[in-house]
Amino acid sequence: MRTLPAKAKQHLIWSIVGFALGLAAVIQGWDWKPMVLGFGFGLALFSLGVWTIMSDRRIEDLKRQVKELDLEE
Repeated sequence: MRTLPAKAKQHLIWSIVGFALGLAAVIQGWDWKPMVLGFGFGLALFSLGVWTIMSDRRIEDLKRQVKELDLEE
């Protein structure tokens, strides 16, 4: 299993914080702005974390393919 890039871990942790803020706003009955900001922040950073993981793996796969092509020549 591949390890996660440090940047992706950071994005995923901050997305959890955003979701927690949104959840706290719902539970506490706050205005709609903290709810939207919390859930929006969480969703945006979760998406960014997933995108970082996918792009990092794509780069690793491309590097591996380049090495394979160099060995064949």
